[in-house]
Amino acid sequence: MKLNFTYTIFSLVLMAVLFSSSSGGRAGAAMQGNTDAPGDDTKTCVTCHGNSSSIQVTLSIDILDGEGNSIDTTGYVGGETYDAVVTINVEDGTPTGFGFQMLGLNASKGENGPVASEWSAPADNVQIINVASTGRTYAEHKGITTDNVFRVKWTAPEKDSGEVTFYACGNGINGNGETSGDNAACGTFTITEKLNTNTSRPIESLDLVIAPNPVEDVLHIRTNSPNSGDYNLTITDLLGRTIYQEVFDLPQGKSDYPLSVSNLETGIYSLHLSGNGKMLTRQIVKR
Repeated sequence: MKLNFTYTIFSLVLMAVLFSSSSGGRAGAAMQGNTDAPGDDTKTCVTCHGNSSSIQVTLSIDILDGEGNSIDTTGYVGGETYDAVVTINVEDGTPTGFGFQMLGLNASKGENGPVASEWSAPADNVQIINVASTGRTYAEHKGITTDNVFRVKWTAPEKDSGEVTFYACGNGINGNGETSGDNAACGTFTITEKLNTNTSRPIESLDLVIAPNPVEDVLHIRTNSPNSGDYNLTITDLLGRTIYQEVFDLPQGKSDYPLSVSNLETGIYSLHLSGNGKMLTRQIVKR
């Protein structure tokens, strides 16, 4: 009897620890991806939280243009920035808090592929976490929140990248400090690239590669440009604030421009290169 009692206490403590570690986001607290995407951990929010009959939730993902319209049928334009929205829909019960985690992959649904998670400008209830061991960047909740809608900016991959699939899992909790009585759900959202479209941004013909990435001291900006000219180089943080900016003469053909980033704090940034009617954006991970 004493052994069973001790085991029960141990199990409750273990569940409390696990719950506590997830309350700040699985990537931020445990460096894990639990979105049900290929290559992520096989456990998701549903594994621990999907056991309640009194609370029922579903999850939806949408990508919106600047006017708030879904691009599910029109597709994305390479290099454009959109609003990524995850909603935990309450079907039954009254959850006291919500959480989520989302990842984008440059691949069809169910297939592994390059990470397409260039997140920025997270809402107050969202944080952006890079898991160095896998190179994957997640948008997830920043502590338990009463808001069931999570928003973050997403920049599409460059032109001719093909399909992008978003994977997300989230939960609605009852706030008892354990996983019992909660409910969770997962969902996906796949969009194609909008090709041969008339857009204010000319078709990109400037090649841009940055290396190494992640970077510690010097970032090499390697370009292959059909024309020479002045280009604006800007680095912004996750809140969209300009951290560094300069204008330089980009030569025609291939070039390698070394940029010292040793003064940047550890984190995730976006590098923007624009000029001659062209704009390219790349994500930088600073160690």
